[in-house]
Amino acid sequence: MAELKQLPDGWTYFCYIIHDETEDASKKAYFVLNKLEEFGYDKNYLKDRDANAGSLEITVHFDGLEKSLFVIVILTPGFVTLVWNRYRSNTALFEILKDPRTCRLLPIAFGIKQDQWPRELNGIEGLLLMESDWEKESKVWDQLNDILRDKIECINENRESENSGDQSAPPEINVKENYDYKHTYVLLVAAVGAFPEETDIFNNDLELMKAMFENENIYVGIKSENIHTVQGKDCLATEMNEKIKKEIEDIAKNIKNKTNTLFIFYYSEHHDEFGNMWVGGPVHSLPEHSLPVETLKKDLCTVDATNMLFILDACYSGKMEMGAKGNKYPIVLWDLWDKTGAKGNSTKIAMQWCSSQPYQQSFYGDHLSYFTSAIVNAVNGTCFTGQTHIFEKFKSSLPTDTKVITLKKIHNCVRDSVQSRKPKQKPFLFPDHSDEKMKSFPPFANKIW
Repeated sequence: MAELKQLPDGWTYFCYIIHDETEDASKKAYFVLNKLEEFGYDKNYLKDRDANAGSLEITVHFDGLEKSLFVIVILTPGFVTLVWNRYRSNTALFEILKDPRTCRLLPIAFGIKQDQWPRELNGIEGLLLMESDWEKESKVWDQLNDILRDKIECINENRESENSGDQSAPPEINVKENYDYKHTYVLLVAAVGAFPEETDIFNNDLELMKAMFENENIYVGIKSENIHTVQGKDCLATEMNEKIKKEIEDIAKNIKNKTNTLFIFYYSEHHDEFGNMWVGGPVHSLPEHSLPVETLKKDLCTVDATNMLFILDACYSGKMEMGAKGNKYPIVLWDLWDKTGAKGNSTKIAMQWCSSQPYQQSFYGDHLSYFTSAIVNAVNGTCFTGQTHIFEKFKSSLPTDTKVITLKKIHNCVRDSVQSRKPKQKPFLFPDHSDEKMKSFPPFANKIW
């Protein structure tokens, strides 16, 4: 079992698990309970196990809601059609539902697509298991721990906001402001779209990011010769894989034997739920148009950078797993945090910044992707119409005396911006560690406003 998590003051349990009364739903609830304990969340409330004999159901329900940090709802077809109406009429649960800032609710759906969820749960992050052997969907279950960490951060942010005038609050951590970016290398990839207008959008994303990286005022002024690009509009679909491989080889040669290096990989394209990046055309087109993530990992093993950042603007990008998780997957590129790489290279930290969760699509507007445009907006100190409150929250989260913006602060703003436009798309960053640990990663941008 993982290291036991510390339960915040004021709570008796981490999770209260709600399910219908069928044997199948009870089996699923106990499986979730075991997963929680496996991740170190050892104090949880399950009515079948923890309620006192003879207790009234309403009493048990109120105890679970009031004493638990999170409420996990096991969504099965029977629960949605027969049980949900009874629960949603409960006053205490309604208070949780109507205020998403509490971050306390987590649906786990079995065999139910997100558009079939109860409407009250629209826009709430959850897990989606569609396979009959759901116990074996390890990649989805791994997200349970990530989501709970994200929700704890959300709760802590709300508390910090409420206690902003409290002088006893811990001081903001100082980040490393004088990071040397002279050995920073960037690879930007924009795929061939399903139609010309889509190819243009991917290319617009790339050009926007390239301009940001080159600008020494808003970013760090990366040397143009250190920025490599592969653009679908400029080559045949069948050439994309070889061009990406060649650019990686060039970067690997240039970065070799240098110290304090940063490698940034940006990708705007199609990606399917099976781990294939469709760099040369629409999803499920010709096999030669696809670049499997595992193939890309093999090539990237040769890039011996101190720090790596993967910015992935694609559907199901959370499944791309550019950093490996221990030995769970066939190809281990490196451990995600503070581990020596599988080939003994010098990589210390690898970060993955995804436009969407593993089960979510990513979206774009008329000219740009939502995720990419939100990144550049945040760096520039601008916002979309109607998002002033998001940007003001972002600005207020930064220390007044800092000259740089950390990756985590930028991510929080981008996440809120994208979700404001598209509630069913939630960007995420992993590994998502504490500010104390995250400060060791290079700052993402200069603060110019």
